[in-house]
Amino acid sequence: MKNFLFITLLLLGTILPMKVSAALNRPPVSVRMQKTPGNGDRDDDQKEDKRIPSAPVYCTIDFANQTVSGNFTSRLLTFEVWSEEGDQCIATFDDESNLIEYLDSAEGDYQLRFYSESYVYIGFISL
Repeated sequence: MKNFLFITLLLLGTILPMKVSAALNRPPVSVRMQKTPGNGDRDDDQKEDKRIPSAPVYCTIDFANQTVSGNFTSRLLTFEVWSEEGDQCIATFDDESNLIEYLDSAEGDYQLRFYSESYVYIGFISL
């Protein structure tokens, strides 16, 4: 029984620090985002064939410095993580550091939505 407990603790002691060190060494991630007016919903008179898509906005998520930076035209108010298909909101944050903490522990493909007063920035991230 003591050997089993010792081996279990030894394995946990070696596996957990590797997960923490991997998270601490995660490089910054660049995300290509599309800027859309309003809350992301399209009015009937704003059909896709009548509008020229806006230029992409490139965003960098820096896990080490806990920052989200990019050429956003206004201050970001809310950060959301959605399923890759964009049909389910997984998490909502009012602070970029909370978003980064969440993404630092996540794995998979997600849609990100960053809200400002006038625009929604939508992009995809693979972790």
